[in-house]
Amino acid sequence: MIKIKIKIIFILTAVFLFGFGLYLAQAAENSLEGYAWSENIGWISFNCSNNNSCAVVDYSVKINEANGKFSGYAWSENLGWIDFSPNPSYPAQPNKSAELDFSTGQTSGWARIVSLKDYSDSGWIKMSGSNYGVVLNSGIFDGFAWSDEIGWIDFSPQYGGIRYSCFCNNWANTGCGVSPCALSEMKQTRDCTPAGCQAQEQCAVSASCLHTECSADRLCVSMPGAGTDECSTDSDCIPQKWLWWEIGP
Repeated sequence: MIKIKIKIIFILTAVFLFGFGLYLAQAAENSLEGYAWSENIGWISFNCSNNNSCAVVDYSVKINEANGKFSGYAWSENLGWIDFSPNPSYPAQPNKSAELDFSTGQTSGWARIVSLKDYSDSGWIKMSGSNYGVVLNSGIFDGFAWSDEIGWIDFSPQYGGIRYSCFCNNWANTGCGVSPCALSEMKQTRDCTPAGCQAQEQCAVSASCLHTECSADRLCVSMPGAGTDECSTDSDCIPQKWLWWEIGP
C-alpha cells in the first residue's frame, strides 16, 4: 500500500513538473542579435547566429516579453561567457538581474562575467547608473553598461550593435467579439518594430465585453458582448409596480 502511494505521488509530481515546464516553454522570449564592444576585451556576441556557429554551441541572450527579464549568455572570445540572469547576491542596488522596462526602453539590473565570479565577488556588469545606461529604441539598443573589471561596454558600436528581434508597442483594444475573438473577449493588436516584424493580435477576456440582462426567470445574468447593464442584482429584475403577492416564486 505504501509503495502504491509513493508511486502515485511520484506520478503526480512528474505531471506537475512537466506541465510547469510546458508553461515556462510557452513564455514568449525574443532573442537579441549582434555584437557589443569593450575596448579591453573586444567583441561580445549575443547570439550564435552572428557567425553561424549554433550547430557547434547554441547560445543567445533573450528577453521575456511578459516581464522584460533577460536570460541566457553572451560570448567573449577573450573572457568567456557573460550570464544575463545571474543569481544574487548582487553587489548593490538594484537587487535584480538584467531587466528591460518595455514602457520606457530603459534597462536596469546586473549581468555577470562567469569566469570572474569566483574572484572576490567580481565580474558584475551594471546595465545602467545615474548618468549612463543601455536603452532600447525602435528595436535597437543604445548606450553603455559598466564593469569594474573591463570598463565600458558599448551596445551600439560603429560596426556592431545589439538588436532586439522584435519590439512591440502596448496592446490596443480593437473591439469585443471581433474575429477571431469570442463575444466576451476583447481583440487587441499591437505594432512591432523594426521593419519586418509582423503586427501581433490576441484575444483577452475583458469586463467591458460583458453586460447584465434580466432573464425570462427575472434573474440578473451576465451576457457576453458589449452593452449597457440592465441590473446589478436579481431584485432589479422585478418591476417595482408589482405587489408582493403578484410576484411568483
